Amino acid sequence: EPNTRKCDGVTAYELGNDIVVFLEHTGELLRLNPTAAMVWKGLRSGMPSTEIVESLARTFGISAEDIKRDVERIVAGFEEAGLLREHAEYAAKQQPKPSAEPFAPAFLRWPLQSWERCYGIADFKFRLRTPSAPVRRETHALLAHLALTDSASPEALIELVDDGKEWFLISEERVIARCPRSSSFIPMLHAHLLLTAYRHSSCMAAIHAAVVTRDENCILMPAPSGRGNTTLAAVLMANGFGYCADDLALLTHDPVRVRPVATSLGLKSGSWKVVGHLFPELSRLPEYRRADGQRIKYLPPPQNTRVRDNYTPQCIIFPSREPGCQTELKDISSAEALTRLTEAGYDLPGRINRDVVGSLIRWISQMPCFTLRFDSAEDAAREISGVLA
Repeated sequence: EPNTRKCDGVTAYELGNDIVVFLEHTGELLRLNPTAAMVWKGLRSGMPSTEIVESLARTFGISAEDIKRDVERIVAGFEEAGLLREHAEYAAKQQPKPSAEPFAPAFLRWPLQSWERCYGIADFKFRLRTPSAPVRRETHALLAHLALTDSASPEALIELVDDGKEWFLISEERVIARCPRSSSFIPMLHAHLLLTAYRHSSCMAAIHAAVVTRDENCILMPAPSGRGNTTLAAVLMANGFGYCADDLALLTHDPVRVRPVATSLGLKSGSWKVVGHLFPELSRLPEYRRADGQRIKYLPPPQNTRVRDNYTPQCIIFPSREPGCQTELKDISSAEALTRLTEAGYDLPGRINRDVVGSLIRWISQMPCFTLRFDSAEDAAREISGVLA
């Protein structure tokens, strides 16, 4: 019999016929389907596996031998995920090894001259120091819409340094990112400014999502990379929606609002033809290559973009571009939405507890949630236009 004692740091939430389990020591949210939920309830109540098998066999009219194999597979999955182990035992086995960033190497050739400009992303205000005028112009093209006034002088300093072989991002005398000299430093800078802004935020949760707005409301579009959410956000912007975020949506504590993280939109090469006629300036923007080999251009928001401090989320749409398919907007359950949210990527930054997870689950259970399959981004934009009517 598995260890069925009450596990420290494991909390279950019922969403319809599904159960969502939160593992506080790893920060994971796991969705249990109805069958797994019945096994979970039986184990947590102290039922022997034999009784669980007999109960399921009666419920589904399937032989006990067939059910037994399914139950054994489900229980093994629970064990692997840590749902049936004590918190201290499981956390000790899963504890990651420390990986402190190195101090800035002493051999770096610090420039005799440097240029500084001040910027702000969400709650993070910083000075960016660059080693030359051409580099300053290139970084400012990426960040101009986030520039602070000349009177601002944030304490945080990020330095971009070139040692002839590599580009380094330095903060507080520590290397926070590096890339080969042959690669572009702009994608590196963009990615790590997003990460740093997130770490400095006071958000309840962060979601990998594009976000568009209309007046005080917004639509969240979470998706794993490559599903077309950034392309869709660009098309929606060209059709009258405001811009809030491309990669990162920050959720506040109750009442849940979305904080803007309005960095330039990172458009991969596959979307250039799709949105090029909507944004003629895209053809003139420089092309970069990310560390993963993807070619990318960074499209700044329109100059007249006015961003509020926060927006009220009206719905969540999970987009997926599928060549050749008909555009389809479909309602989904809260449990399925939570599963898709975890697939897209989320984090609860350093404040993971039952209250926070409970708040997140209450929020998503009250939020209209949809999947959106599309081939044509413009057709998809027309479907979405009615959601914020």
